[in-house]
Amino acid sequence: MELISDLIEAKILQLLDEAEGLARFSRRDLADEVGCAPSQVSYVLQTRFRESPNFTVYSRRGLGGFVVVERRGESQALAKVIAEMPETLAETEAEQLFSALDILDKNLLQLMRAVSCELASPETRFRQHELRAQLIGAMLKAILGDAPNMKED
Repeated sequence: MELISDLIEAKILQLLDEAEGLARFSRRDLADEVGCAPSQVSYVLQTRFRESPNFTVYSRRGLGGFVVVERRGESQALAKVIAEMPETLAETEAEQLFSALDILDKNLLQLMRAVSCELASPETRFRQHELRAQLIGAMLKAILGDAPNMKED
């Protein structure tokens, strides 16, 4: 049996596909269509769309309120992640970041995970969170083509 939150997410993704990446809808209408309360739609928007670098969510509550969900392109999503990259990043925080980067190739994410996990040597133990954030930021910039000293052939 599917969870109601999975059904709501699937419906929003379907609307995005039909509208070529930009969907506008009413919480109440979507809730009626799925058979749930509007607050459950709000919960899914918050946990699965607002917190993801892959989407932008605009909303207006109240009478005549609406929601607009926009699917970001890969470069927009990565630029947002880079702009919000903290100066330090614990391994668990890095894993949360990798989970949110579902727009990247799985092999590339595996490589990034491997590189960011191998920071527990005695020389780097005290700076590992800072080094992890710098490494991940540099890898994401390289994916975007913004890394320093990147030469095109």
